[in-house]
Amino acid sequence: LQEDAAKHKSVAAKPKSSRRLVWMESADAKTAYSLSMFMWTATHMLLKRLAVVGRHKEEKQTETLTVEKVRELTRDTDTFQAVVQRAELLKEEGNDHFRYQKWAEAFQKYSMAIDVSPPGDDYKCYYYCNRAACCNRMQRYTSAVEDCTHALSFSPMFGKALYRRAQAYEQLGKNAEAIADLEVLLQQQPGNAEAKLFLDRLAGKKPSPNA
Repeated sequence: LQEDAAKHKSVAAKPKSSRRLVWMESADAKTAYSLSMFMWTATHMLLKRLAVVGRHKEEKQTETLTVEKVRELTRDTDTFQAVVQRAELLKEEGNDHFRYQKWAEAFQKYSMAIDVSPPGDDYKCYYYCNRAACCNRMQRYTSAVEDCTHALSFSPMFGKALYRRAQAYEQLGKNAEAIADLEVLLQQQPGNAEAKLFLDRLAGKKPSPNA
């Protein structure tokens, strides 16, 4: 008990900045990621609100903007943010299942995130790509191709989607399509050693001894 009390006293004696650093060091990767995503979403939605208000101000320059008017203008944006955050929470739950190799449960959570995600949600490509990873694990390769294609429709140069679709194409015996995806991936990420080895294997090449 005396030892515990001494430790507590030592921590309490540290300045606030040091205690904050200790907390940050002890936070796990999941917490850090969740916090960063929350801050990104909040900033993103603030910019959207400002854009909405700015457009209205340009169109009606003589109108005085009251607090009530701003709330009215951004009501839809606030609703959009709440739905986006709900989809992100479902994705995080899916990630938890994926870490423990619970592919079916992760697939379900990613599917729910896709269903909840509203039109215009920048994160939707990630939900499709994550679900594609589940499909590959469950040997549902045609579905994996479809989900990666959906993800690429939102973000045409999404590296993970290209890689996972190449994996699915290989299992479907479509090596030409897999090679095409890997070549596109390597054009934007020439230092991606994993993709390079994958491409070399598909092309029947032996890796360089210096690779």
